[in-house]
Amino acid sequence: MSFLRFLKDKWLVLLTYSILMLFTIIFLRAIHTAVYPIVSLITLYTIALISLLLLEYIKKHAYYKTVQDQLQNLDQKYLLCDIISQAHFQEGELFYEILRTTTKSMNDHLDAYQMERIAYQEYIEMWVHEIKTPIASAKLLAENHKDPITRSMAEEIDKIEIFVEQVLFYSKSNTTEKDYIIKSLSLHPLLK
Repeated sequence: MSFLRFLKDKWLVLLTYSILMLFTIIFLRAIHTAVYPIVSLITLYTIALISLLLLEYIKKHAYYKTVQDQLQNLDQKYLLCDIISQAHFQEGELFYEILRTTTKSMNDHLDAYQMERIAYQEYIEMWVHEIKTPIASAKLLAENHKDPITRSMAEEIDKIEIFVEQVLFYSKSNTTEKDYIIKSLSLHPLLK
């Protein structure tokens, strides 16, 4: 945020101030006030206005600069709301609340998606385990009644079994921790 951009956003304040100062000059000249007190008054009010605008600019510039720097340094940009501090001016507080609300909404959406994904994965794993029973039964039937047709069926059942195993492997590819426990062990007790 540049100071000129900040002043451009304050055009209404500056216009109002200019009009008030113009009316003040006209009024004070109409009542025959000397020029020196008018210039002193206008100078005092102008210094006060510039000081207030500078203080506001410095506060806002520092806050938004910090937010921008923190955003640039984040690998996961959606975590911005977790690390920025709340502002101490109205626009910054509003900005912070909007950011916090959108971040919460996104997190809720991600949680719902994660729950759906887990439910789907559990369904696939359950289905694979359930389908294995009819496959095993069909293989047994084909083994017990050997003829050209059942041999052909056995080959197709083997293909189905391979595809089912692929589905199971794919569904577990993100959660191998269920299948394997990786930890340090002493080999001596295991060899005994």
